[in-house]
Amino acid sequence: MLKKKLPLQFDINEYLTRSNKMEFDKELLEKATTDFLRSSIVCGDALEKATLITCADRSNVYYMSDSFLKLTGYTREETDFFGPNFIMHIMRKEDLQIMPGIRKMAIQEVYSQRNRGFKRHLLHMIQYSYPIKRKDGKWISIECSAYPDCFIKNKHYFFVSYIKQTKKTDRLSIQIYFFRENIRLIYNHIKGKFIPAEKIQLNEIEYEILQLTATGHKEHQISKKTDLDHNSIKYYKKNIMKKMCVNSMPEAVYYALKNSML
Repeated sequence: MLKKKLPLQFDINEYLTRSNKMEFDKELLEKATTDFLRSSIVCGDALEKATLITCADRSNVYYMSDSFLKLTGYTREETDFFGPNFIMHIMRKEDLQIMPGIRKMAIQEVYSQRNRGFKRHLLHMIQYSYPIKRKDGKWISIECSAYPDCFIKNKHYFFVSYIKQTKKTDRLSIQIYFFRENIRLIYNHIKGKFIPAEKIQLNEIEYEILQLTATGHKEHQISKKTDLDHNSIKYYKKNIMKKMCVNSMPEAVYYALKNSML
């Protein structure tokens, strides 16, 4: 029924049926889902942002706005061919391999924060940045801000994602924002976990250079490990010292150890 009323990419009733582990009032479920979908689509149009609606458990896509399709270069008919896993078709294999594990950790962080505050719901958003491959073969980078929505009996069934094209990035990055708590967690690839933003003043390449310096690596060794030339390493070291308000890299290492950054 929903597919006839709204421009959905794939049938949503199968997902709702599969997800319902407890009995819901059918009319209530239909109304809640329809209202959510309509408001999400209208909001995306009003904000003039590319919009995706995905299910909460498998990230299958149920709605893609025309503006998102324009970003990818694919037609709606072509995305139908790939099915609800269309996003996986345009992502890098390296990102697809690590995405499930990071997403699982993100969900655990949300539950941990919720239990810490004894709250049923948390106002939060998960932000993904990653490259995608357009139909014409060109790689572009997008930022995807995913908000949990369509809450039924204390459980959210969908994510609404607003998407924009960003400057080129070569690596998947994920952040979690908890709005009321004023907390931001950033996934760090080196440590393999989410870290509070206030503990990360450096970007990942700066952090890697700092960590290598702390473990005794010389500049030529850092160059080999990071694929950066010596001028680039000097540039990043200068940024590290500036951000930490120190005059030398030994001071930067001392500051990082003192503040549990390493």
